[in-house]
Formats: sequence, C-alpha cells, structure tokens
Amino acid sequence: MIPRRLLVRPSIQAAEPLNQFLQRASGLNRLRSPTELLALAGLPSLAPWRRCDLSALASLLHMDDPGSLEAAAYWPRPGTLRTVAFGQVDVPSWAVNFSRSRICPACVLEAGSGQRIWDLCAVTACPNHCTPLVDACTCGRPLSFHRPSLAICRCGRSVEASTAVSTGQTIATAQALAALARGIRPAGVAPVASLTGALRLLRFGMAAGDVEATSRRSATISKPDVATVAARLEMSADILLDWPGGLHRLLAENARDTPGKVGLEATFGTFIQRLRAALSEPDLVPIADEVRNWLGARDDAPVMKAWSFFRPRTVAAPRLTARQAADLLSMASTRIVALVQDGSLAGGILPMGRRRAVLVEPGSVKRLLAERLSLVTASTAAAALGASRKQIGALGRRGLLCPPGLSGEPSGRSYRRPSVEALAARLSSLARPPTGEALVRLLEVPALRRIRLPDLIASVLAGEVPLVAVPETGPGTPILGRYAVAVDDTYRLRHRPDGAALGAARAAGRLGLSQRMIPVLVRAGCLDQAGAAEGHTVRGVTAASVQEFPRRYVLASVVARSWGTSTRAIAARFARAGLKPVVATDSARGISAVWSAEAAERALEGLDIPLDRTGTRCRRSSRERSVKRQTSVEGRRVRA
Repeated sequence: MIPRRLLVRPSIQAAEPLNQFLQRASGLNRLRSPTELLALAGLPSLAPWRRCDLSALASLLHMDDPGSLEAAAYWPRPGTLRTVAFGQVDVPSWAVNFSRSRICPACVLEAGSGQRIWDLCAVTACPNHCTPLVDACTCGRPLSFHRPSLAICRCGRSVEASTAVSTGQTIATAQALAALARGIRPAGVAPVASLTGALRLLRFGMAAGDVEATSRRSATISKPDVATVAARLEMSADILLDWPGGLHRLLAENARDTPGKVGLEATFGTFIQRLRAALSEPDLVPIADEVRNWLGARDDAPVMKAWSFFRPRTVAAPRLTARQAADLLSMASTRIVALVQDGSLAGGILPMGRRRAVLVEPGSVKRLLAERLSLVTASTAAAALGASRKQIGALGRRGLLCPPGLSGEPSGRSYRRPSVEALAARLSSLARPPTGEALVRLLEVPALRRIRLPDLIASVLAGEVPLVAVPETGPGTPILGRYAVAVDDTYRLRHRPDGAALGAARAAGRLGLSQRMIPVLVRAGCLDQAGAAEGHTVRGVTAASVQEFPRRYVLASVVARSWGTSTRAIAARFARAGLKPVVATDSARGISAVWSAEAAERALEGLDIPLDRTGTRCRRSSRERSVKRQTSVEGRRVRA
C-alpha cells in the first residue's frame, strides 16, 4: 500500500540525476520502486526522461523550488529528441544509458547517493574509487530503474562490488569525461571543444576496428554491458587520452596499399567515409585538422582532389596565390578575388603583364580557417532559437543570421555562433514588460501563416513593432519563446500600405498576370524594385508600385474586355493612333503588351461604345455579347 505522505524527505545532491534520486528516496521510505513515488505525486513512470510538471513531486518532498529536480532530469532539449540535458551541458541521447543502470557500491555506501557520470555509456569505472561500475546483480538481473533502492536489486539482494579490476584506460577515460562534464579539459587529451566532442570521438574509436556493420552496432548503438564496453575502451581509448599519438596509430592501422588504385578510398576503404561523417561536427574541427596534417606529412600521401574534406590545409608559403588560397579554403579562385577586394582577406591584386596576380597573406587564410571553430549547424541554431531549419535559412537570407560562406561548408548548413548570440542580445535589449494586451510568441508566428517570421523580426529590430518579454520562462526556453508581440501588430504588418515588399509570385497574383511578367515590368519601369538595403530579394517589388500599376498602365486584354471588343481591334486602334506600347508583345515568351493608361484613353476617344445613364462608356453585358454572337452565327447560316 502506498503511503499518503513521505516519512523521509531527502534533498537532491548537486551531481545526482533525477532517476537515481528517486531510487534513493523510494528506498528511504520503504517503497517497492520509484514508480510508486511518482504515482504518489501523480506523475508517469517516465518522468526522469520526458518533460513534465514536477511541482507536485517537489511539494511532496517539501522542496521550495522544483527547478533543482528539473535540472537533474535527462529531458530532451526543446525542438529536438537527439540532445538531452546532462547537468550544465548537453550530450547526445545515444551517449546516456537509460535502460541499464550502473552504480559504484563504494560511493553509495560512503555518500548514500549516486552520480550523474555513471549513466554515460562510455564510463565503466568509478572516477573516485577506480573500481568497475556494477550494472547487474548476483542473481543475473540487470539493474533497472524499477528497483527498490539505489543499491538493492528487484530480487531484494544488495548490489555487491565487482571482483574485476579496472584497467588504466577505463579509469583514465572515466576521469577525463568527468572533468569535461565540469567544463575542464585535462592535459594530454584530444582538443575537443566539449563533452559531446569527446563522446563522439570515443564512439568512433570503439567502432573503428569493426568491419562488419553488425559488430559496429553492438559496439555503440545497442548500449552493451559494462564488461563489453570496458574491453572496447581498452583498445580504443587512446584516440582521446593519448593525443595525437592515439589518432596517428588508428590512422596507420587502417591504411592499406591497393595496387592499381589511388585515392583516399583506395588507401582507407570505408574507414575514411565513417571518419568523414564523424568529423563533420563543429566540436571535432581540431581533430579533422590533425588528420589533414597527418595525411599531408606522409611520404606516401594519398592523392586527393582540391575540394576534398581531408586535403591538408597547412599554410607555409610567405604569400599565397589565389589558387593556393582557394585550395586551402575549398572555394573557387574568383571567390578569393572578391574576398581580397572587399577586405575579407589581406592581400593585393597586382598587374603582371596582360594578366593580374592575386597574392594573399597566409595569416588571413588561417584566420578564416579558425572561424570554423565558432560554427554551429543549422539544427543547433534552430534548437537554440526554437525555429525550424527552414526558418533558420530564411533568417540567414534576410541577413538576420550570418552564414559562414568561407570555410568550405555548404551554404545554409552552418552559421556563426556569435550571430545567434548577437540576435538574442538585440532582442533582449528591445524587450519591455507586458502591458496586458493580447500577445503571440515569436515561436508561434510561423503557425499563424499570415506573416513571415523574418519580416516580423526585422520590423522588431527596426523599432517598428514593440517587443514584449514573456514572463515565467525558464533557462531551457528557446530564444524565440521568451519574447512576444501584440496580435494586432501581426495584422498591421501584413497589410502595411507603404514600404512593404512583394515577391514576384505575390505581385503577379495581385495584378492578375503571369509571374514571368514581373521582371519585364521592373525593367520597363512600370514597377519599382525593392531596395537591397531593405533585405528583399532581387525580384521583389514594392507594394505601392503594385497598387499604382492599374491606374498608370493598361493591357490590351483588359481594354478589350472593358470595351466589349477583341484584343486585335484594340491593338489596331492604338497603332492607327501612333501609340507605342511601354512593353512590346512577345508571344514566344508569353509577354503581353502594356500601354500607358492616359495615352490609351486618348486613343480610344470616338469609338462607338454604349453609354450608361451618366453618359460614360460602359461595358457590354454578357447577354448582349451572347446575342451578338448568335446573330452573327444565324447570318452565316442564312448566307450558306
């Protein structure tokens, strides 16, 4: 029977995850499993891993703030299921062992609580006691979340310490990962940017020696037991712990000589493809640079194309030509010339006979290569902002986020981290407290489908729309979820009479023309092109010019329908009057003729057109035209 209240109300420790805390609390209160404790608070059994409201659990434990419980949970970050919170850092979900618990009996006996670092799949030894972690009971059952207490199995036996001995590799790996989790990089380890980078590197090293796909899956994806992981770490942990010797040995072991073939795949086989996929993350950029240096220093270096990801990018010449700089930066030589002209690269363009020589300073090339360390993927930027990857691309095209475009990464897939932080800082400086009006979060704007998110953010940054700070938002809330605008402002921006820009499709829809007519009308001066300084595309036009177009210009088809005659008759009338079109007809391209409305009115003076009661010309009704057609048909039949 579940008690109505808890007799023992423990407090959560700093390095203790929520699942281990619940196991400890259920054991102190003599409950059968943490599920009973969660049921007492009205929470599901997956609360440690799925986001939910923990205020009832905090009230049950007499805790003032449920934030400490939320910070200890392995909850996915908003907008993604591949990244989970791990204390103060984020790690991939595959790096955490959710199904098979691990503990150090000595730590539980001394401190009475667990540690978050035990739940990492790559940790098989206790960083403090240097003993193997235990993930199974002597009865043979693996330790699950649904056991009575932290050190008691579901069978009722106490979890005993392992009789095995941890090796130096597993102990050093556990201590290095524990230090990285605290934000400290130990000396001698690989220069990874974060704990996530170290986990990715270890994961690749553990699977690098397996040729068969099934064995690679058992090494990483299936999350094996402690003994299996420890055996694999013994062979592959040097890639993280012994820098750069461990990486060099791994590359040398996988290199082979294939007679009659050249290239990276001929030398390394599928290993180079898996290495390329592993090193594509921004956290492992220094590792990729070390691989390039190792390949370039070999006497039998494999033949690589200029745009290869592994092409050595060392800069040793006093001054580089445009081709050399282009090879290092993986871009075209013409792009190097443009970068030198706009000052992004230090150098000069000097005359050399009838040609020109482009010389680039190596230091500026190194600086651009170093900028890759600050890049984040579009998925990471989308998770931070709380938007989709499509919206991130739209923000980049609008100039609100700065894509790199210099380091060889495909455009639109990576962004500079400072640009994301700068956008967040600008929004924070413009936000004001709420005033009680109806609000809509920036996070919810794309779902409204009446205004584009980049247009709204640009209006906010320009000071045209007030920004409101949303109260009661936690630290895990995305950037766009922290701010809102008035609902009325979204309608006002959609129907702005002046200054708005329309794309070619929208402008053509308002004018009743085909989309191919819009560039022709812009070149003829009938429509005004939206300025590039306003952030619009080249084929965008102003809404004011679209609204003014029907009053200034007219098409032959429109005049023919209004006067109840044919297009050929109208064109012939204009030709006899000497009226020249603003846009000439081009039937091959589907371009209709356009005339000045004022000149067309003068040319049509004197035509025999029915008049309405006010004395102005009126359009023949559809019935009159139908009667006229029937009369002409009957006349032809009589003559026949």
